[in-house]
Amino acid sequence: MPKTSTNPMNTQTAHLSPDDPDRSPLLTGLSTLADLLQHEADELRAHGVGAASRDQRRGEAALPQDDEEEQLEELQTFAYRIRQIYEWLKQDTRLIPIVDDAIGKRVRELEAKQEQITERQNRQNYTLAIVTTIAGAILGWLISLLGTPISLLHVFVH
Repeated sequence: MPKTSTNPMNTQTAHLSPDDPDRSPLLTGLSTLADLLQHEADELRAHGVGAASRDQRRGEAALPQDDEEEQLEELQTFAYRIRQIYEWLKQDTRLIPIVDDAIGKRVRELEAKQEQITERQNRQNYTLAIVTTIAGAILGWLISLLGTPISLLHVFVH
């Protein structure tokens, strides 16, 4: 099925292919991730985060960074590293299948583990539903054995 590449350098409709660096889903994903991270960093900067960091680079007094400034610095570092990985993979196309295979294996392992967890939770849910249904039925039966509310009052009073 044809997909439109989200890579800003390639706006044509293309079949994604792990062997072709211009149409690799791995490279497309890395490019998209880097763009999203950069957008998030730009949003933080638009809200005035990072002004203290710029002042420190100019030699002004160092002020402690708050959480948003640390988050901005981490986003910028992570986006830079993602773009660096993107460039490495684009330059050496032999790496793309290796990395894609390693990621695919890890994804399959995680999916199998998640499936096991889901099956175990489903069994626990069914067991709990059966036990509570049986317990409710037995409790209702025991209460009905005691009779009317007046007879219950006499049982508890004496």
